[in-house]
Amino acid sequence: MGAVRARRVVSRVAGVLLLVLAAGCGGASAKAGPGAPAGWRTWAVRATGPAPAGRCLPTERLLVCPAAPAGVVARSASTGEVVWSVGAGKGRGRNTGAAVDGDRAVSAGGRTLRAADLADGRAAWTRTLPAGRAFGPPTASDGRVYAVAHGPTYTDPQTLLAYRASDGKLLWQRDTTTITPFARGGRVITFELGGRAVARDGRTGEAVASSDPAHPCPSLISAPGRLVCTEERTAAGDTFPPLVRVDPATLRFTRTLWRPDDKPSGGVISPDGVLVLRTVNAEDPSTGRWIALDLTTGKTLWRTGGPEDGDGNDSVVLAGSRAVWIAGGRLVSVDPREGPYATGAAAPRRSRAYPEASDRRSPLLVAYGTHLVVQARTGPGLRSVTLP
Repeated sequence: MGAVRARRVVSRVAGVLLLVLAAGCGGASAKAGPGAPAGWRTWAVRATGPAPAGRCLPTERLLVCPAAPAGVVARSASTGEVVWSVGAGKGRGRNTGAAVDGDRAVSAGGRTLRAADLADGRAAWTRTLPAGRAFGPPTASDGRVYAVAHGPTYTDPQTLLAYRASDGKLLWQRDTTTITPFARGGRVITFELGGRAVARDGRTGEAVASSDPAHPCPSLISAPGRLVCTEERTAAGDTFPPLVRVDPATLRFTRTLWRPDDKPSGGVISPDGVLVLRTVNAEDPSTGRWIALDLTTGKTLWRTGGPEDGDGNDSVVLAGSRAVWIAGGRLVSVDPREGPYATGAAAPRRSRAYPEASDRRSPLLVAYGTHLVVQARTGPGLRSVTLP
């Protein structure tokens, strides 16, 4: 959504709630999203339809938003109007997230995993867990949907489940110690205790690669052909392991990129291999900085030094050829390689202030080519704007 992250927590219920609140804060892909749909115009939606319960996801025509308790609301990417809604507002509970793959949108909440047809919003299939179990955030890729079934406490077993996206058939299940899988192509990756990432074949569930436990990998920032392991939890003594580049096929260590002084919190990788990463003070996450690292050389290209560019939240996306984040209620777009202090055509650009982008609304960003949706997480609010 895309940020990819896994946290080891004392309570699995608390972990789900934390992930609901944090969903999408980090950038997970170099894709800038589909281009602007035909007939697109700037729009704002403040009170129409159920409020999103997590990061909305872009498709060519729709903005697909998870909605409590285990539903999906699809809005027109051109106008913001509700096109269809499935399972939203029916029953009590929290939504843990949504995923989109092919012609399916999938949403989870409590014991329910629900899939809908993207074209018309018809319910495609529903899977329900036994009492005392719940679904974590789903992920989907290559015709398969993955979700972890977990119990109410840390000591309860977790099970990674793989379903066929077309009809919801259970394909396989494996024990795991995470609640947040990550799917890419024909594989699904889980982040196991001890900071080890394990990749499984999506068809069979068999483990095909694992990372070196000497290089903790409880979170991933990804782009086609590139993976970076990072640690986003608060560590003892506020020390954090280095960012490590790993081989996408084998998950083996290839390069130490940087040893952070502050907690990594949200990042995105540009098509030419620049990681734009936010770091925050572990004790005061409202303050932070941005840094850019060349994934090929490990060189630090730039870093912010002032609050105007560093404060705000950790939602960052790629839109067109620019990296975009939010600071002071405004969208800030920069050239990933040149950064916020560049001049000329690469100089940073800022939008006007938007209410949905204020820090108190904990906004998220969704990219559609060269336009963006600003999504407020506290109170209703979606706004589609042109890339500054």
